[in-house]
Amino acid sequence: REQGVPVEAEANRRIQELERPVKEFANKHLNSVPNFSECMNILPNLKALLNALERADADGVHPKQRDYAWGTLAEACVRIARLETLSCDDELSTFVKDVLIRASSHSEPAPDPQHDARFDESPSWGSPAARIEAAKGLILLARHKPCADSEVLDAIQRLSEDPVPAVRYQIASHLNTLYRTAPELMWCIAERMSQKEQSRGVLQGFLVSLS
Repeated sequence: REQGVPVEAEANRRIQELERPVKEFANKHLNSVPNFSECMNILPNLKALLNALERADADGVHPKQRDYAWGTLAEACVRIARLETLSCDDELSTFVKDVLIRASSHSEPAPDPQHDARFDESPSWGSPAARIEAAKGLILLARHKPCADSEVLDAIQRLSEDPVPAVRYQIASHLNTLYRTAPELMWCIAERMSQKEQSRGVLQGFLVSLS
């Protein structure tokens, strides 16, 4: 409402209702790893939200409501990407991968020179934001060899050069997760960041990953 969204409009309320269990799942596992049963239980809710988002423009959902919901959906998929048993060849991990790939090309977050300058002093970001969540989730997925395919690795490469430092930070701070599954890409990104990265905040994350 504060951002001009008519939150009581039917199309927006429907998205909010579909978001609610997805957000509850993401919040519950903010600092924990859900078990496989919990992930399978939330999967129908994730699918319902995705289906609604695919119709959002035609249904008249406000763009800001739509973008927030995309961030929420991607955020929940990041929680699932923490699982140690993902293979990217079953229903759950295939869905998570698809959502995160699509979120990696989302328009949010948009570059903000003032905020991006403050990021160098104290790395922080608003949440949920689809591309930030995509960067978090895809590099987690890529630690599983079956998930580290060309589509995922190409998205990671692209996100490592994103115009928004908070997105690049997600890749930089978890770069070592590629050591066993995609070492060539890991060293390629590491070399470029060490030579060309201008954000001190991103470089802080990069150094943490190497430690």
